[in-house]
Amino acid sequence: MRLSIRPPAAVVLAGLALACAVPNAVAASDTTARLVVKYKTEAQAASADASRVRVQALAAKTGVELSALRQTATGATVYRMAEPVTLARARQIAARVAADASVAYALPDVRVKAAALPADPYASMQWSLQDSSTYTGAANLFSAWPSGNTRQIVVAVVDTGLLAHPDLTAHQIGGYDFISDTTIAADGDGRDSDPTDVGDYCTDDGTDSSWHGTSVAGLIAAQAGNGYGVAGGAANNALLLHARVLGRCGGYLSDVADAVVWAAGGSVSGVPTNTTPARVINLSLGADAGTSCYTYLQDAVDAAAARQAVVVVAAGNDGAASVGAPANCSGVIAVGAHTVAGDLASYSNHSADVTLTAPGGGSCMTLASCDSRPTYTIGNGGTRAASAMSELTGFAGTSAATPHVAAAAALLLAVDPSLTPAQVRSLLVSTARSHPSGTYCASHAGQCGAGMLDAAAAVAAIQGPVVTISGASVVTGSATVTLNASATGAGSGAS
Repeated sequence: MRLSIRPPAAVVLAGLALACAVPNAVAASDTTARLVVKYKTEAQAASADASRVRVQALAAKTGVELSALRQTATGATVYRMAEPVTLARARQIAARVAADASVAYALPDVRVKAAALPADPYASMQWSLQDSSTYTGAANLFSAWPSGNTRQIVVAVVDTGLLAHPDLTAHQIGGYDFISDTTIAADGDGRDSDPTDVGDYCTDDGTDSSWHGTSVAGLIAAQAGNGYGVAGGAANNALLLHARVLGRCGGYLSDVADAVVWAAGGSVSGVPTNTTPARVINLSLGADAGTSCYTYLQDAVDAAAARQAVVVVAAGNDGAASVGAPANCSGVIAVGAHTVAGDLASYSNHSADVTLTAPGGGSCMTLASCDSRPTYTIGNGGTRAASAMSELTGFAGTSAATPHVAAAAALLLAVDPSLTPAQVRSLLVSTARSHPSGTYCASHAGQCGAGMLDAAAAVAAIQGPVVTISGASVVTGSATVTLNASATGAGSGAS
C-alpha cells in the first residue's frame, strides 16, 4: 500500500513518620500547606462544632496541625497545615486522611502559576504549546515540563528523515533509512544507515519537498532556551531517532511496519539492531481514509507495544468520517486536529477510532469566526533539495497535531518511565479537556475521542508518588508506624 502525507499547508513503607520539616532547598512551588478534603455526606459540614470535631480527628490521623479555611464550590473543605511540607509528603498525609470511611477523597492543594515562555525568539508565537487560559485550543505543553527532571526519552520520528537543523542537533541520535524502493529513496540506493532527508517532492502531484520530518521533530524536541528558533513540546526531555520511510511521492506501509518494529528495538532482517529503542513512536503519516490496518502493520504495532513503545498516529487530512491505516490499528493513539478555538479542523478525519485531538491549526469545521493560524515549528526553505534552515515554519494538519501528543507521552515517561503504553494512553484520555460548546466535536459525540490534549493535566496526574494506604488506624503526634501501601506514579527520587 502506497501512502502519503497530506498536510494542508507495589511498595511497602516501613517506619513512615509523617511529621517533617521542608528542606530549605525545596522550591515553594514544590511544597504545599493545604489539603482539600471531600466528605461522603453533606451533614458532616452542617455546623461549626462538627467542623471543629472533624479538624481534631484529621489532626490525630495525620500528626500535623490542621485548621479549616473554606468550602469549595463542589462541597469539599480546604484545610491548612501549620507548616508547609513537600508535595510527596502531602500526598502521604492525604492518603492517611482518605483511609477514613467518611472521606470521599483527600488531595493536596497545589500551587500553580503562569508558565514562562522558553528563551527562544519565536516561542511566543507557538500558541499550540502555551496555556489554554490564553488559547482555548492550546495543549499546555510548556507548563507540563517536569521541574528539575532531566531524563530524556527516545522518540522515533518515522517520516521523511533527518536534517541537521541547529534547533535539533543537540537531540539527534541518528536513525536508519527504511525506504526499499530506490526510485522513492532517490539517494542512490535502498535501505541504509543514512536517514538524511533528500527531499520528498513529487512531480506527478506538482508538490515541493516538505521537510516534513524536520517540522515534526521540531514540535517534539526543538531545543529550548538556546536563544534560537522555537521550542519543542518535550524540549529537553526528548531525544530524536529518525526512521526514514517517506521519499519521492510518499512511501509504502511495509517499510513503515519494519521501521516501527526496529524503532522499538525489534529485529528486522538485514538491518542492524537499534541500540537506542524508542519509548514513543510518532507516525505523522497515513493511507487514505478507510484503508484497513493490514495484518502486517498490526503485527508491527503489537511488537512495538510489547516492547513498551507508545505508538502515536495521525488521523489523516481527508476531512472524512473515517480514518485509515495506521490510525485504525488496535493499540495506537490516533490523533485528530483542532484549531486555536478548539473546533475540529476542517481537514481532520474524525471517527470512533480517534483517541483525542491536539492542536493542528487551520480552518474550523463549524465556527463561523475562526482563527486559522497554523502551529509553528522549524523547517527548511528548499523547494526540492535542502537549502537554508528556517527558524520558524507554519505547519498545519493532523501531522502537526500528532507530535504534540508524542511530546506529551515523552513527558509522562520522563516523570515515570515504568508507565506502560496503555497507562500513557489512559492518562492522556482521562485528563483531556472537553471541546468547547458550539464546536463540531462538542455536538458530535464519539467522533473526536476523549477531548483536547492537556499535557499539564496528564503530567500533574503522576507528578511524584501517589500513595494509597490500607486500613483506618489512627495514630497521634509524630509517632512512627509501619504501614502497608501501594504506590503509583513517579517513585524515582521521591521521599
